[in-house]
Amino acid sequence: MLAQPDFLLERFVNDVLCEPRAAQVSRDGRSAFTQALAAGADPHWLFTEILWPAAECVQQLRHDDLLRLRPFNQANRTLAILAAQLAPRLGASAISNAGRRLFVAAAPGEPSDLGAQLVSVLAEAHGFSVLFAGAQLTREELMFALSRLEPEALLIHGSLEPSRPGVEDWLLHLQRGRLWPDMQVAVVGGIVSARKGRVMADVESRKPIEVLELLSLCPEYRRPKTSAFPLQLNAEVGIQDDTVKQLMSRHFTSRLHVN
Repeated sequence: MLAQPDFLLERFVNDVLCEPRAAQVSRDGRSAFTQALAAGADPHWLFTEILWPAAECVQQLRHDDLLRLRPFNQANRTLAILAAQLAPRLGASAISNAGRRLFVAAAPGEPSDLGAQLVSVLAEAHGFSVLFAGAQLTREELMFALSRLEPEALLIHGSLEPSRPGVEDWLLHLQRGRLWPDMQVAVVGGIVSARKGRVMADVESRKPIEVLELLSLCPEYRRPKTSAFPLQLNAEVGIQDDTVKQLMSRHFTSRLHVN
């Protein structure tokens, strides 16, 4: 029998942060992730409801200076290993995106490209042909790559609020360079916040599955210049918001400042 989602996420983040070696969680039959998979948990659910929020939690902990560099890098490696192992089990989406090229990049200022990697894995399961650029991309490099590769869509992942100005700068220069609106632009991750206003891309959501579904279902949608809001699903507050907030505020306080 599977554990409750919030309890499973808590155990999984504990495994990721506290294991002594990066690959140990992927090999350890006692880990929460491996146990859930062996018990018949849906791989897609594990990816979107456990792996994704755990990755966002790790990024936020590092940003808040609650996690030292060594365990941060270790956690990122472990999550990337698990994502690669889970990818072949995700299956194909019912919506076909065959031949549609999606350029995926991490927002400027992000501490790692883990979130962009996870989005890329899901996008490939949705049938996109992914062009993965990773992190630390400059504005000039982005503009050059997009003008040469000419993808149908650009997807920017940002987990941290300080990344917003950099993303907005990218969007401004994409518009000035006339690459947008010809190319559809989407933003995903914690950077999308109703409290702070919209980033103003065509498609936005905190959850990767919602952004990919919108890109799949509405490939021709472009945010009108007079529109105040992008195309966005009405996401309910769920495990990603409540549980991760609790994890950051209380559960790992005594364990984070370790080498």
